[in-house]
Amino acid sequence: MKHVITALLFSTIGLSQTALNIESYPNEAVVKIDGQKIGVTPVYSYQVPVGVHKFEIVKKGYAPVRKEIDVQKALSLQIQFRLNKLYEVVFKTREKELEFALDEKHYWREPKVRFAIEEGQHLLQVFQADSLIDEQKLTIDHSTEILYKLEVEPEKPQEPEEPQKPEQSG
Repeated sequence: MKHVITALLFSTIGLSQTALNIESYPNEAVVKIDGQKIGVTPVYSYQVPVGVHKFEIVKKGYAPVRKEIDVQKALSLQIQFRLNKLYEVVFKTREKELEFALDEKHYWREPKVRFAIEEGQHLLQVFQADSLIDEQKLTIDHSTEILYKLEVEPEKPQEPEEPQKPEQSG
């Protein structure tokens, strides 16, 4: 009899479901849970078993959002996703022998590259012979072309030394 109760208890726990209400900004984004398309936002009262689930929210022209969420037992769970717009950004330079890094994810040496970049703050790093020589924070909020020019600080001219006066003895 003990085995029957244990099996019944596990089957009841395994059937625990939570109703998800999923919204996104902007609306009409495709929602996938654990790799399966479940609809387009807004999605209301979609039942999932409790536990960890992989969510993916995708809309053309926007950076996809991928999150793992541990869904707890509840009557319902409200989830809101904000998708960031993608902008086309062209990086150009006339400088030689430089390597660029964007957000420590994208690396290039070419004098011209094109990216679809998520709106927001980004870090541009510039290297020469494996040494970091420049670092800039970029705010991307529209499609643009960025011309990188290495800013070299001019050397300060050295002031001529004043001639030393001979010591006088008194």
